[in-house]
Parts: sequence; structure tokens; C-alpha cells
Amino acid sequence: MIMPVGAAYAAADGAAVKAGDAKKPGTEVALEEIVVTATKRAVSLQDTAMSISALTGKTLDNMGADNFVDYARSLPSVSFVDRGPSRKKIVIRGISSGVNAETQTTGVYFDEVPVGAASRNPDLKIFDIERIEVLRGPQGTLYGEGSMGGTIRIITNKPDLENFAADVQGTYSSTHKGGSNYALNGMVNIPIVNDKLAVRAVGYYRNFDGYVDNVTLGLNNVNKEETWGGRFAARLKASDSLMLTFNIIHQDSKYDAIGHYDPAIGDLKQNQKYLEYTNDKFTAYNLTLDLDLGWANLNSSTSYFDRQFANLRDLSPLLGGIPAYLENTEPDTSWVHETRLVSQNDGRFQWIAGVFYKDGKGTFNQLAEAAFFPGLSTDPLTLVEASIPTTTRQVALFGEASYDLTDKLKATVGLRWFDIKVEDSSYTSGLLVGPATTVNTSVAENGVTPKFLLSYQASKDFMLYTTAAKGFRQGGTTGQGNPPDPDTGEPSPTSYDSDSLWSYEVGAKSTLLDGRMTLNLAAFYVDWSNIQVTVLRSDGFSFTANAGKASSKGVEAEMTLRPMEGLDISLSGSYTNAQLEEDQPLPGDGKKGDNIPGVPDVNLAALARYSFALTDSVDAFVQGSVQHVGASRNGFATATGTGGVAAADAQPAYTMGNVRAGVMMGNYEIDLFVDNLWDERPVNLFNRFMGDVRIQTSRPRTFGVSVKTRF
Repeated sequence: MIMPVGAAYAAADGAAVKAGDAKKPGTEVALEEIVVTATKRAVSLQDTAMSISALTGKTLDNMGADNFVDYARSLPSVSFVDRGPSRKKIVIRGISSGVNAETQTTGVYFDEVPVGAASRNPDLKIFDIERIEVLRGPQGTLYGEGSMGGTIRIITNKPDLENFAADVQGTYSSTHKGGSNYALNGMVNIPIVNDKLAVRAVGYYRNFDGYVDNVTLGLNNVNKEETWGGRFAARLKASDSLMLTFNIIHQDSKYDAIGHYDPAIGDLKQNQKYLEYTNDKFTAYNLTLDLDLGWANLNSSTSYFDRQFANLRDLSPLLGGIPAYLENTEPDTSWVHETRLVSQNDGRFQWIAGVFYKDGKGTFNQLAEAAFFPGLSTDPLTLVEASIPTTTRQVALFGEASYDLTDKLKATVGLRWFDIKVEDSSYTSGLLVGPATTVNTSVAENGVTPKFLLSYQASKDFMLYTTAAKGFRQGGTTGQGNPPDPDTGEPSPTSYDSDSLWSYEVGAKSTLLDGRMTLNLAAFYVDWSNIQVTVLRSDGFSFTANAGKASSKGVEAEMTLRPMEGLDISLSGSYTNAQLEEDQPLPGDGKKGDNIPGVPDVNLAALARYSFALTDSVDAFVQGSVQHVGASRNGFATATGTGGVAAADAQPAYTMGNVRAGVMMGNYEIDLFVDNLWDERPVNLFNRFMGDVRIQTSRPRTFGVSVKTRF
């Protein structure tokens, strides 16, 4: 069955699909419906009055998507800043505080668990996924702070209470200027008591060779990755009205080094004195209760998230070549609970009401050491030692109400009240920061985020809507016990305030050609105040501060078309103009009219897939896709940066392509693929912030074969 990418319609995958049970290519013309739950209700994507993309599990499988980057470039108004493994900063509609931002503007969820973490979002491997929903625009009413630009929801497949299913996939590939890569996926779904109790288990393993050589250490392919993980879910239908679902997600990733290179040294070559490892291990637990009360649905979700993140950075260039490193370890845990009531009646009035609670604890540990100073010592010298434990508590009440003003016109009003308190105790010592110092800081805020929506269902196949919504990002503490800024002599601030924005959107959703085509359009304008930015000092220290105003405006389009039996085409594109509306008051920062760093002006994507029957028992497909990402900069165009280092290096536009072809024989499928077909070197981040040049790029051209079997 043919699946369009980023489409308004695709297959309803269910828990599992046997390859032998799939409909023959060319037997359907109309596109299939996607049902999403972005509004906390199950609604058809084309009937959801907001700008949203949904990628079903089958669509992701057809794309060969394994992680966030594999699908992100196909989404309108979505971009990312890549600072290495598990350090992707996700940007939607240009709402970005710069490439070094330490606070998030995009919410990220695994099922009901919020896991977003600004510039180091956890990257769940994409296997046995029900769908991914990408909500563009502020989602402050239903999803709270941190979703100023939008929200990404990764929704896993849940246990099927009635059908046994199993899925095994193995992939081998080889990377140009790199080595061999292996991936193995497995899933089994077992009904224990038919229509009452079932479990679903998922496991996966990745061993990817690197493609960057370290010329200083004389090591090849240093950026190797080894990841293993899995999920376990149990679902109990306690009665006709009560469903309980328990879910565990675990993933453990180890990267030997970051895959950046310096073009002055050579293609895909770096000269770090240390291997800059990254370790990222996380576990998410979730228990969800769904109760049908007749007049409303009660949903109660309790989650616990535990993440252990660590990485190392070579500081030698910052210290004039003296061997030195910076090691960060960041353990984080959070308890999250949400209970909501969703009305069931079919009348003109619909509503949602809920309560949210979060208790988060994290510690930022940092150790910087110089290997030795000749003539002074042969022992490592501590430059910085810091520990910053932080506690965040948040309570929120939220609700939305919709009323059908006429048979075609509907009005929706939403509101979220929140109360947040952040506390930390910062301990610092070392040669660069002076005597041991402890600084205790706390920040407390409360407020509301409203939303207003009008939608007009002109016909069953055409809808217009307009939205005005407020987005909010909490303030916090900087954890600063640093010495005065070497350039200004001023001490760093100990806290920063919240920032907020108002977003205005108009859109249209249409289904054409007897269900064979969908076309969705949206235009937006965002007014952003008191924006949080990251200030990088010339001595390497950084902190978050508030500065100035900004705006973002643009247009988005998504189209899917099935012009003939067996052929699916999808096109998407966006234009974004995000810029400062006034000079920023901080030294070295941008001026009015400067574009927001790290935000490409254009995103374009196209995919075509043709499926056909080779014989009565063998089906086949061929597929090609292209993604174009526009140009951006790593700093404000008028800024000179700190320490005399230019802060506005170009990140040029680039275009990448992938091809796939395969055959399906009963329960088996064999695919051949080439990713990054013309071996592009995209500049995902031009980084010279710590005294050296680093271009973070994508994996070079990779050939591979994938074998799948389903039962």
C-alpha cells in the first residue's frame, strides 16, 4: 500500500500489518484517513483546525526513518540546530533563541511523557511507532510552557488485545568514507486474555561506524555509535468502560566522538586532542487510565522520566593549544501527572478540562581540567568544577470550550493557568572562577495563556480557520557563580525572566479529486517579546538573559496526490522570515532587522512512490525523495561575536536526496536504498564558539539493504 509523506491521509496502521495481508498495489485510489489526538480528542486530520502534520508508522517505515533527522526535513516550518548526538535543538516557525539556546521553544512528548530539553532533546529510535504528530504554532493551552513554537508527539503502538503479531527487521549499510552499519529491530504482540489483556515488547540495536577521522590522534571513523533500547507495554481492559495501559521506554546510546569536521584540515577530518564522547541513557514510565463516564471521558496519566546525559568537549583551542577538556554530566528526573475530562456529547457545545503537575529535579555537573602546565605541574589542573542542582515545580489548570455558532461555524476558546517555581544552589570553584562559591537562587512565576479559534466548514471537503494564541516559556536561574565578564567587568546575572509571544494564523484544508488529493495551506505571524537568549562570554562561560523583541512570519503548504493507481506524490514547503524588531541590549548581539540565527528561510520536500505487481505473488515499489533546506547563519548578521570571533558564519542552503526500491513476497520484504544520494555535506551547524572551526554535518552517502518479515 502506498504511503504519502507528511500527508493529510495515510494508512491507519493499527498494531501490526502482515505483509501478506496488505492490499495489492493499484487496488485503491482514494487516500486513507489519518486520525490524530493533538487536541486531546480523536479527530480526522483534515477536520483538525490547526496546522499539523502526521506521519503514520507505515509512512515512517516507507521512508526508512530511524531518528528525528530522517523525517524532520520533510516537515514544513521545522528545522534543527545540530550540536552533535542527542543535542538537536528543534525549531518550529522560526521561534529560536539562537543556535546556543539553553531553553526550549518546542515541546517534545513520548506518548504522554514530556521529554523536551532545549538543545539536547532525546532522540528515540523510530520503530513500531503508531504515528508522529507535529503541531505548528504555540500550544500553550493544552501542552503548557516550552511549546512556544509548537509540539512534536511521538506516539508508540499499544498492545493489540485480540491479535498476535511479530515483526523482525535487519539492515546492513555502508557509508562513503566510513565503515559498515548494522541495525536490528524486533517486536512481538501477545494477547494473554483475548479482548482483555495483552502485552507488546519491542527491542532494537544499532551499531553504526563513524565517518570522521581525527588526524591529531591518528584514529579513523571516530564518531561511532552503539545504541540499544526497547519498550514494554501492557494493556488491560478491566471493563467495557475502563482501560489501563502501562508503558516503559528505555534507550542507551554511546557515541565515541562528535561527527564534526574542519574543512581547513580536510573533508571529514578533525584535530581534537580528546575524543569528545557522548552518552545518553533514558527511561520513561507511564501509567494511563481511560474511563468512559458516559457524559465524558476521564483520562489520567502519571509519568516518570529518568535521563542520564554526559559529554566531553576539547578546550585546547580556547586555551591556546594547552591540552584541556570540559566534561558535563547531567542527571535529570521528573514526575508528571495530568488528569483531564473530555466531553462526549454530540451537541453544539464541547469542552475539555484538566489539571497538570510536574516535579523535576536535575543537576548540572561540570569539570574542566588542563592536562598540565609545563614547569608548574604534571598533574591535571582543575580549571572549573561546578555542581548546580535545580528543582522545578509546576501546577497548571487548563480547559477549552467549543460551540457551534451555526452548522458550519465553530468558535473555540482555551485558557491555561500556571504556577511555576524554580530553585537551584550553584557551587563553583577552580582556577578560572576563583575560590569556592555557593549561590542560591529561586524564581517564581504564574500567569495565563489564552487561545481563540474560529473554524468554518464550508463543505465536507473544505475548511477555513483562524487562530490567535499565546505561547509562554518559563524564566529560571542561570546557576552563575562565575567571575566578572572579562570584557565588561560585570558579573553574570543569577536569573532570567519568562518570555512570551502571540501567534496569529489563518489556514485552509481541502480534499479534492474525489479524495485523491489533499491540499493544506497556512499563513502565520508571531509577535515575540522579552526573548530569552544565550550570552556566550569570551572566556567560554555562557548564561541565559532576556533581550528585545522579535517577529516571525511565513507561509506553509502540504499537498498529497494519488493521480493514478499505484502512484503517490507528496509535496511540502514553507517560507519563514524570523527577525529582530529592535536592537538587543546585550553586548555583541544583533540589531533590528537581523534574521534569527539558525532559522532557514525555505524548506521544501518532495516524495514519489510507485507500487506495482511483478507477478501474482510478488509486489514491488520504487521511491525517491528530495529535501531542500534554505540558508541561515549561526549568529546575528551585524554581530561581531565575543572575544573578537565572528559570530555570523554562513550556513549555506543545501539539497539532499534518497532512493529506495524493494519487493514484497508474502510475509517478507527486501529493500535496497541509497541515502544522501549525491553525497552532500550539509552545514547543520557552523560552530566556532570555543576557538576552533567545527562543521556539524550529516552522514555521507550510504548504500544499504533491509530485510523484513512480519507474522
